Amino acid sequence: MQTLASYGYMGAAKATMKMLGVDIGPARLPNANLTAEQVKELRANLEALGFFDWIN
Repeated sequence: MQTLASYGYMGAAKATMKMLGVDIGPARLPNANLTAEQVKELRANLEALGFFDWIN
């Protein structure tokens, strides 16, 4: 939760779902979407936490 919240929870949650193969679309205002660089950083942080090993 802290990792997602550090990027802006809604945008990060939607980006994470897309990484898992479930594209639920962009965040609506006033929530922001993550930039490509932020998505890359988020993925690296989630991998470092073992998120993808745990979720699969």
